[in-house]
Amino acid sequence: MPPHPLADGWDSNAHDWIAWTRTGVDSYESHRDSFLPLIPAPGRLTVDVGSGEGRVSRELQALGHRVLAIVADASAPARA
Repeated sequence: MPPHPLADGWDSNAHDWIAWTRTGVDSYESHRDSFLPLIPAPGRLTVDVGSGEGRVSRELQALGHRVLAIVADASAPARA
């Protein structure tokens, strides 16, 4: 299997990234109010591809969505 430098970089920095994003200072907060209206209303399955640490998936669940979160990092669900 070929090397995956991006995935390796995520794996080695995931803990720091998650800690930083949970402080609320990353870019999601600046585009959240423009992003959420683009999402269809709850009622069908919502797929979060590249869900990372699960912040958007958690927010969508809180809004009533049934969410399937997909991420390449096998350890990410434990951190979500």
